[in-house]
Amino acid sequence: GFGNVGSATAEILAAQGARIVAVNDAFGTVHAEAGLDVDALASYVHANPANLRRTVAGFPGAAAISKADFWLVDADILVPAALGEEIDGEVAERLTVRLVAEGANGPTTQEGDRVLQARGIDLIPDIICNAGGVTVSYYEWLQNQKLEKWTEADVNQRLERAIKSNYAIIRDAARATPRRTPLHNSRPYCIGAPTDVRTAAMCLALRRVESHYLLEGFSQ
Repeated sequence: GFGNVGSATAEILAAQGARIVAVNDAFGTVHAEAGLDVDALASYVHANPANLRRTVAGFPGAAAISKADFWLVDADILVPAALGEEIDGEVAERLTVRLVAEGANGPTTQEGDRVLQARGIDLIPDIICNAGGVTVSYYEWLQNQKLEKWTEADVNQRLERAIKSNYAIIRDAARATPRRTPLHNSRPYCIGAPTDVRTAAMCLALRRVESHYLLEGFSQ
């Protein structure tokens, strides 16, 4: 199950076959252990004239819980997709999930990072997890430069490959397990010792910037 997703994010995850067990927003939190009816929840939030705040609070298909209890919800994956610095050390100690996928910018503090790593909770950092928008903006620029028009399916396929390959690289770099597969090659980016995934992502970025300067040189 997934937790800490807004209604729009819940729709996307549900479309991928996920069972959403809890959703939180600025005005409330709802929980259904058997899984939320995401279509009904989206309709309640976005198509209900009485719901002026466009919030999940009051949704009749789930139980209301507190924000404090939300972090204790039994789930496999947590998707913090709104505010920054939500997962501090105290929250990270309470989580029951196996993976945190950062849909927001900077939702985990440095102390939260340390706790997640110490507890063995995997992390997909924001620089990879929520990079879809800026990546597709690059694809739009590239199409304009080449006077091409790609189909939505082509864009989605390119985006999926980019995110999966880059995440595979940073996971290998974090684990110090260099590999070459049909999807990715992490051998140039491993630093010879294990590290956390956020540092591994920074190493990947810096190595690529270095490669650009070695090829193109510095410019004004």
